[in-house]
Amino acid sequence: MRIYGYERNTTPMLEKLQKDMGDRFLVIRNSWSTEATTIPAIDSMMNFTTAETDKRLNIIALAKEAGYKTWWISNHDDIAITQKHAAMADVVSMENNKPGRSSNSLDEILLPSYENSLKDSHPRKLIVLHMLGAHPHYRLRYPEKQPIFSDDEVSKIMSAAERSMWVQKFRNDYDSAVVYQDRVVASVFEKLRGSPSSADDYKSIIYVSDHGQEVGHQTNKVGHSPSTASGYKIPTIIWTSTGTDVASKIISDRPFRADWLAWTMSDLMALRWNSYEPSRSIINPSYSWVSPSLPIKDPITGALLHISAPGQISPTPGVARPQPPSAGSPVQ
Repeated sequence: MRIYGYERNTTPMLEKLQKDMGDRFLVIRNSWSTEATTIPAIDSMMNFTTAETDKRLNIIALAKEAGYKTWWISNHDDIAITQKHAAMADVVSMENNKPGRSSNSLDEILLPSYENSLKDSHPRKLIVLHMLGAHPHYRLRYPEKQPIFSDDEVSKIMSAAERSMWVQKFRNDYDSAVVYQDRVVASVFEKLRGSPSSADDYKSIIYVSDHGQEVGHQTNKVGHSPSTASGYKIPTIIWTSTGTDVASKIISDRPFRADWLAWTMSDLMALRWNSYEPSRSIINPSYSWVSPSLPIKDPITGALLHISAPGQISPTPGVARPQPPSAGSPVQ
């Protein structure tokens, strides 16, 4: 993603929002999923898992208990996710009835239901939008008439890194999917910002991916990648209408792990309970980073790597690590 420094102009709308919204638009620079596939990733994001008593506590159930009206609006057709999470919501809108990744349902299909949820008069609302995003198949994640990338600086970088033409084609499709996603996500932000205000004039939003993708970034492969950093490195953006108690630059520079997402959501909704852990919320003054254990392997040596503060990958101590050819940042 260009908003993270990528060479291609994949996020013009989000960058415009960042400029317009200023310090309240927080781009988290070092953000990680702890799972490389959708179902376990969503499980980790929606549930609290740091305390024994919270292992089955779900953020949607907690919000409902606190008086929030909840929505689950999805462009996925996945029974497991529906039964575990969507079914807990007060309002469920499953907009895509074609199972699997062969669906060509575009994420803009969620916007009418999203607009209806914003018009609802309930004073407290939690709205979850589950998008297909840039999941494979990448070519199905953007409109047919949208221009695609080809023969530019990224193409030269990938050729120099000896990426196959097949991988380069998928990178072009993937980046084009990100451009489309940029428009949809920016529209979600804009619609919330322009929606009728609640009694306390407070609104907030978190955009976060469930997992990453390997598209020739670190290896000559494409798709889900449980053994490379690309499979876990994700974008995370937070916006609040009133700002946060911690300076925006401090938050943006903090590393973030997606299995702690529910704790940050709790802070944004002002939820408190006996086993509440402020150290797990990235917007909280008491935030304390703990590195997740991920099965990331060095693409050259095969040795396991580890993540250390501030969210960067480091070689396992004692392992000599030659530099592999790079073909771009894992966050695209």
